[in-house]
Amino acid sequence: MNAKGAEALLPAYRAGDKPDARALKAARFAENDPALREKLREQAAFDAQVMGAVRSIEPPADLREKLGAVREARAGAVGRRQWLSSAGLAVAAGVLLIIGVLVYHEMESRADFPGKGAVEGLLAVCGKMDGTELEIKKAPVPAGQLGDALYMAGFEGFALPPEFNDIPAVGWRVFKLQGHRLAQFAVDRSNALVFVFRASDFGVQTGEGHDWRLIQREGWAGAVKAQGGMCTLVAIYGGRGEVQDFLKTLKRP
Repeated sequence: MNAKGAEALLPAYRAGDKPDARALKAARFAENDPALREKLREQAAFDAQVMGAVRSIEPPADLREKLGAVREARAGAVGRRQWLSSAGLAVAAGVLLIIGVLVYHEMESRADFPGKGAVEGLLAVCGKMDGTELEIKKAPVPAGQLGDALYMAGFEGFALPPEFNDIPAVGWRVFKLQGHRLAQFAVDRSNALVFVFRASDFGVQTGEGHDWRLIQREGWAGAVKAQGGMCTLVAIYGGRGEVQDFLKTLKRP
């Protein structure tokens, strides 16, 4: 089993449950891989948080009586009508709704895609930067006009989603990661950093035309989107809410 295969199977692993043999193998593999071990730790912490939230849901004090009313309702149509007209059904529906919301958020957090680990690695790169890496300019340049400068620096095929073309870039660079070239520029608001790279270089498959996929790693939050074989990653130090707020400020073409 390699790291990519183990990463794909980790969402199926739950500590304390009897796991599938392949999921167990993936978890054991992750324990010896620093990046996957951190991912497994975050997954376990989130599982514990969700289970704690579910267990914290307290049923109404009179729920037993209301359930008893359900049993009595089986004796005749009148009983059934009384139950349906009571607040008991609303209470039960409320509990189910809360559980459904928790499950929905859990599924959203598990939203995975090939190459997600590589994208999370780029967020880790942000945390290691000290500000001297980028070629800072005196005057901002529209990001859509960086193609020539980045080409001269060794990055070919630079392309951005249309809504990014006019945002002011104050510094940029081309660098290598795992043998592949990436372009990066800084935006003059929200302290945002933007990466542009070929999806195939890192095995990233977010789905053409898919909306932004949110990720988080080591205090940084990001949103990634693929278009025309290129990926754009927006990274901001903070939470997913800050990234979503930034995306809302972009002018749609």
